[in-house]
Order: sequence, then C-alpha cells, then structure tokens
Amino acid sequence: MSGNDGWVERSSAGRGRNSRGGAVSLSELSAQKTRRNFLRGALYTVGGAIALKFLGKGGNGQQAEGAKLSSGVSSVQVDTIQKDSNIKSEAVSDAEILRKAYQYSHSSDLGGEINAARARMKNLTSDVFGKVGKLEGKIRAYAKGLPPAVCELLIGLVIQESSGDPKRDSYDDSGRIVARGLVQITDDKAKDLNIAITNDEFDPRYDVDVVLPKVVKDLENAYLQFGDWGLAIWQWHRGVHGLQELVRTYIADNFEGEGGVSKNQLAGKLKQYNIDSHKILSYKKIRDSLRNDPRQDNDDEFLYNIATASLEYKNRRV
Repeated sequence: MSGNDGWVERSSAGRGRNSRGGAVSLSELSAQKTRRNFLRGALYTVGGAIALKFLGKGGNGQQAEGAKLSSGVSSVQVDTIQKDSNIKSEAVSDAEILRKAYQYSHSSDLGGEINAARARMKNLTSDVFGKVGKLEGKIRAYAKGLPPAVCELLIGLVIQESSGDPKRDSYDDSGRIVARGLVQITDDKAKDLNIAITNDEFDPRYDVDVVLPKVVKDLENAYLQFGDWGLAIWQWHRGVHGLQELVRTYIADNFEGEGGVSKNQLAGKLKQYNIDSHKILSYKKIRDSLRNDPRQDNDDEFLYNIATASLEYKNRRV
C-alpha cells in the first residue's frame, strides 16, 4: 500500500490490514542461473514501456507457449545441489530479474507487471529508506553466506513485506493479526521455521536477530530444492508446495514424458530444460490460474516488487 511510511503490497500472510488501519496487499520468480556480476544494468522507462539496457549479452527468448518438446536428452537426476559449489556462485541480480522479465514480455504481460511494480516503488519514502538503512548492516551480516546479489534481494524482501518495520502487523478482515514482523511471518510459517509463537509484544517474530538467520536458511533450503534463486525467493510468498505444483504443471505441459516429476527431481529438471521463474510466470495457463485464485492476490508480481524495491533502494542510497 501507499502510506505515510511507504509501500507494502502483500506479504506472505495473505490479505489483511496494516497497523495503521489501511488495507494491506500482500504479495507471495527468477532469472536464469548466471555468474554475471550484480548491478550490470539500469532500468529505463520509455513511452510507458520499460526497456532494460544491460551490460553483457542477454539470454534467448522463451519457447513457444504450449509447445511440446522432446525429452530425448538423457535425464538429469539431481536430488540436491551442493551448497558449497552453487549457493555462492549461482546468483541473479535485481536488474537481471527485471531484464529477463522484460525479455519475456512479448509473449505475456510481464512488462505490465514491471510497470506496476515500478509505480508502487515510487511511493517509497525517505522514512522507509531510513528504517531499512538502520537494518542493512544486520541484514548483510546474517546473509554473508549468500551471493551478494541475493543479499540485495533480501533487502528488497524486507522493503516489500514491512517497509523496514520490525514491529509491523498485518490483519485480516476480522481484525485478527495474521502476520508479524520484518518479513511478515504467519503462525504456520513460524512453525516451519521453528520460531516460538507468543502472540504478544514479545513475540520472537519482532526480533530481527531471530528472524533474519531463519529467513536466510529458508532461502538457502529453497534454492537447494529448486536450483534457482528467483524461485527460492518466490516461494516465500507462494509456499514450497504451491510452487512445486506450478513447476510440475509447466514441465508436464511443455516436455513429453515428464508428467510424474517428483520433488527431488525438480532441481535437475529445471536445470536440464533451462527453466526459470520467468518462463513459468509467462506461461498463460499458470498466469491465468494465479489471477483466478483469490488466495494468491498479486502472487505473479511478488518477485518483481522485490527486485524493483531493491534496485530503487540502491539507486537512492548511492
């Protein structure tokens, strides 16, 4: 939302109202794995459309939607991705995420999603930057095991979810608190992360020293499962199981003989077929399902909101 303290769309909790009484939109995707240095590009808006000029060569376009591709290539069976060799090297920047999204916009309306995200981003205020700036040192310290570009996206996640407010609450329509803290952790997510739930002013979800290392570990685990940082970040809103189903749908629809992929095979299949979050999000069947699911409002914008917030924070900080 746009308010006195900045912009918060939807956090991972779902619909609600913020602590100031305003309606909260909570939003709950990824460039191909790359070793390019982060911040290679800048975002430009020309004639209402976004053009991203990026140092270095971009990838090729998306396959024709719905086209069945042969899986004659020998199957890649990867149950996990080794952390030491990949977590620190396979990274993607905020600018790369937006560049790739725009690349696929010819076959979908991802360009419109980026424009919408940028419009919301412009509502970020100096108050938000001040709050995030005070937390930046801790965020970077706890995220030191992540690639630098992913650390920047973590800062964007904090902006997206709470505008940098560790005490942020989100409410449902009945006035019940449904998410708390810097990254808007629900009760169910707190249980998954092994964070105690006290539902009072001392709830550990308000403690950044409790929350930040848990979030970093959650992103690492999601990367090991999907082998893609964009998907790892997207699952913070969508949830691991929900995202697994979307990935399975895309693979089954677009690759012959791949209808029964298990969760332990997902990372290998994504790598084998060079699938990233943009391909999944620009697939019409999936986009339609997201937009028609009232439980997942703005789910298709979540990663772009984070990337634009991260990029804007860096631009204004400089």
